[in-house]
Amino acid sequence: SWPFRKPLINFSPKANLRFPGTYSEVADFTSGGFKEVYDDAGANPSEITKVLFCSGKLYFELEERRKADNRNDIAIIRLEQLYPLPQAQLDTLYEKYNKAIWYWVQEEPLNMGAAAFLRMNLQNINF
Repeated sequence: SWPFRKPLINFSPKANLRFPGTYSEVADFTSGGFKEVYDDAGANPSEITKVLFCSGKLYFELEERRKADNRNDIAIIRLEQLYPLPQAQLDTLYEKYNKAIWYWVQEEPLNMGAAAFLRMNLQNINF
C-alpha cells in the first residue's frame, strides 16, 4: 500500500465481460485498497505441485480450465502490479508453495509481454 494516492490505469479487454469473477461490488472500491497479488484462496499448499503465475484476464481462462479438468494440484496466482514488484508478498507465496514448481504464463510470445522483465527480477519462476 502506498502512502500517497496514485491513479489506477486499467486496460481491460471486452472478453472479461463474460467472466463473473471480473465484477466487483461497490464496497470493493470504497474500502480497502489495491491488491498487488492475489493468492489462490482454495489451494491447499501441501497438495500443490505447480503454481501458474499470471497477470490480467488470463487468470480467468486458467481458472476455468482448472475447474473443468478438476485439478487440485495447481495453484493460480495473479500478479496485478508489475512495477514495482511486490517482492515481500511474492516471497511469502514462495514460502507457502515451496514444494511446487512455478511457471509464468502469458498469451504473448516469450520475447513480449512481462516475461522479459520478470525473468530479470524473479529467479524462482520458470518461463
